[in-house]
Amino acid sequence: MNKQLLLLLITITLHLPSFACQCGFIENLKEEQQTSFTDSDVAFNGQVISVGESMKYESEGHFNNQIYEIEVIEAFKGTEVGELLKGHALTTCSASPDFGTWIIYGNKDDEGNIYYSSCSLSRSFHEPDRIMYPDYIPPPPPPSME
Repeated sequence: MNKQLLLLLITITLHLPSFACQCGFIENLKEEQQTSFTDSDVAFNGQVISVGESMKYESEGHFNNQIYEIEVIEAFKGTEVGELLKGHALTTCSASPDFGTWIIYGNKDDEGNIYYSSCSLSRSFHEPDRIMYPDYIPPPPPPSME
């Protein structure tokens, strides 16, 4: 009986979707902000104006994802105020924003669509502690080592 249960659990586990992303703990926010800005093609505050159906890029080996459109309301790098940017989740580590105002540190694919990592500092102004999942609760900071 125990072997059958173990086999069942292994089979179920192998068929569950997995995420290869492991976000590190941010030790110095100012340094992380500078790194995110430097490594991004675009950095801006924007209003998500549409969120569309999932698309499939199976022929290109991309993750099935949701498309979205954001209007730039404050530009910091690589874009202009008023520009409408289309975006999508490019990999399993990419994320898609919900409606609302966001700060985005993103990159552009070959077609000019934006994408950003779920590990990046891109955040909703409404739920700044939310990363990729609606029920995500960030872990407490590690105890100080004094």
